[in-house]
Order: sequence, then structure tokens, then C-alpha cells
Amino acid sequence: MKNLILALVALLAFTAVADRPKGVEIVGGTLTRPGALTGRAIVVNAQGVVPSDSLTNSIRTLNKSLNTQITVQDSEPLHIEDMKGKVKELKAEEAVFLVNDSTCQSAIMIAPDDNWAIVNVAVLSADNAKPAFVAARTNKELMRAFLMLCGAFDSSYDDSVMRGIKGVNDLDKIVKVSPPLDVVGRVRKYLFARGVETRPPATYLKACQEGWAPPPTNDIQKAIWNRVHAIPDKPITIEYDPKKDK
Repeated sequence: MKNLILALVALLAFTAVADRPKGVEIVGGTLTRPGALTGRAIVVNAQGVVPSDSLTNSIRTLNKSLNTQITVQDSEPLHIEDMKGKVKELKAEEAVFLVNDSTCQSAIMIAPDDNWAIVNVAVLSADNAKPAFVAARTNKELMRAFLMLCGAFDSSYDDSVMRGIKGVNDLDKIVKVSPPLDVVGRVRKYLFARGVETRPPATYLKACQEGWAPPPTNDIQKAIWNRVHAIPDKPITIEYDPKKDK
């Protein structure tokens, strides 16, 4: 009987805990203050290969991750020369245009200072891939283009050469023109993934030890060269250890 009572008490306690609100429910859920999301970020679908409703997942993911309110708008076909004027016409702070331009060989074009980027579906479908693959490629390139357009290459350092630029006068305000350290690390990693080696220089001593150093050009290098390439005074002997070399 005692064990039965304890079991019932434990069950009731577990049920009470299970019924409690969890996470954001404790504070009544979440909501966005009306009018708080000022500024307009937009995706302009100016091609007829991938429908706008196929872009829902990438737009939802961006909005959830960035706490933004990116919208999608259909448009007639557009050309590169139309982009800057179209951004102003749409009153958008940032705009990604989806186009289908077979004369352009680039899948993505970014113009961060002019607030627009292009994803060219013609390149993504050039291998006659099935529509589902083209749609998936478009969603991925859309996300990449938006993130690059909106500062994925930005730096945490103030007054960086990678800061956001609204006009040419902003360039005059930049004093530090060397790449910021946090960006350097990301770029080196990116270049390696693209097949571009970013190996730091080695000392002349290290080059001699590894066997690829050029002949010495000064007394210091000559001394290092001679020391590394010197023939041993005593011949190398191999001693047999009956305990280890069985």
C-alpha cells in the first residue's frame, strides 16, 4: 500500500510538471510590435521558371533566422541595367532579383553599394535539370545572394573597409584600409575551399630543412645553408636492441 501511494504521488507530480507551460509559453508566446520592422527587404521574381510559391522555404528561413520581414513580388522580365532604378521604384533598402538571362553566364551577381543582387535561373537550369532540382538550386542561391548582399562579409571591427556603404562619401570616412582580422580568417577558409592555397611564408631555415630553399643570397642564409647541409662528422650507425627489435 505504501509503495502504491508513493507511485500515485510521483505520477501526480509528473503530470503537474508535464502540464506546465514550456519555453516561450511561460511568458505568453511571442509577437512583433506593429510597425517595428521598418525598412523594406524584397525578393523580386522576374523569371518564369521557378514560381514564387516555390521560394517559401528559403524566405521563411531567412525571416526566422534574421528576424526580418522579407517579401516576394512578381515582376515582368528585367535586365541588369534596370536594377538600380527598380530598387528605388520599389522603395527597397535591399532587393534580390530572380532573372532568367541566357546571355549572362553568372549565377549570382552582387552590387552591395547599390543595394541589389541577381540570381540567374538560366545558369541554374542550363544542364536541363528537373524542375525540382532547379527550384532547390534557386532557393539556395537566393539565400546566398541575400546574405552576401546584406553583409555576410562584414566585420565586427569598427571603421572597417568592409563596412556598409551608402554612397561614395562613406568611402572617404574609412581610415583603416587593411582587411580586418575576422574577415581575413573567413576569406582564407573560403579560398581554401575554392582551391586557392593561402600558405604563410616560411623561414629560410625551415625551407632548408624541408629541402626546397633556393641557394643563399647573403651571409646569414649561407651560414644556415651550410649548417643544414653539413655532412655529419660521424657515420650514422644503426644499433640493434634485442628487446625492442625482435
